[in-house]
Amino acid sequence: MGVNLITRFHANRSVRAAVVAAMAGFGAVASASGALAVPLNPVQFNVTTVDAVADGNPFSVSQFTPVTGFGSFTASVNGASGSKATTHGKMSGGIDPKLDASIVLSNTGTPSAAAGSAHPFGVIYQFAVNGPGPTVSLSFVANGTLTTTALANQIDGQGSALLEFSVTGPGVNVAPFISCSVSTTACSQSFSGGLATFQTGQVYTVSIGTQMDASLFSSLTAENLTVHGTIDPQFFAPDNRYSFEFSPGLVNAAATPLPAALPLFVSGLGALAMFGWRRKLG
Repeated sequence: MGVNLITRFHANRSVRAAVVAAMAGFGAVASASGALAVPLNPVQFNVTTVDAVADGNPFSVSQFTPVTGFGSFTASVNGASGSKATTHGKMSGGIDPKLDASIVLSNTGTPSAAAGSAHPFGVIYQFAVNGPGPTVSLSFVANGTLTTTALANQIDGQGSALLEFSVTGPGVNVAPFISCSVSTTACSQSFSGGLATFQTGQVYTVSIGTQMDASLFSSLTAENLTVHGTIDPQFFAPDNRYSFEFSPGLVNAAATPLPAALPLFVSGLGALAMFGWRRKLG
């Protein structure tokens, strides 16, 4: 019971540091009048896949759905023994982009297994606020929530999830993040928002994203597991003297890939792990 049937899709925390480092390279110098000296960078996406893997006969079944920008992306498979894995990710544009991602797994007991993965999954964009004064206080809400359901037995599964929101630029470094680990106790974390002082006419970079993976192993009884994260950040000016400029393509944008070192390409890992499990059972 609880044999580790699937190598977990591990979300390397160094990716978060790499994303922050990449964001630090963005920026612009404003003129004395406060007008932008250079244009804002286009919207960028963590171009990756949402993955689902389940046991099969004789090999594992899997689906890897490419994430290409704003839109809804789903990978869903049914295993030969009745297990099921569904990974879903959705990103929508507008002046307040939203992100929603989830992994839903079920097994039927021994021998059945399922796994899902979505990492890194997110969007990076820029904005500037124009108006009187060298600085302005902006309120913001992040509306970030992250949850995992509880396992009946710890040895029946594993997984982890990270949800992050960051705003970086002159005088501002806001970077709340929350995390959950799969265990016999359900997890629920959230972050809300706050107030920060921004310089008018300067460029600020916003990143919203998640990394999540989960696995159910062979178990004596059926197990179900759900991991879910959502974030919907918004910024508010104090009055109508101020206006916002946003990255080109924030609405109906085409994907602009981040550097190749950032995504974690784990598709083959899950399939190989499942194949190894099938051989071991044989």
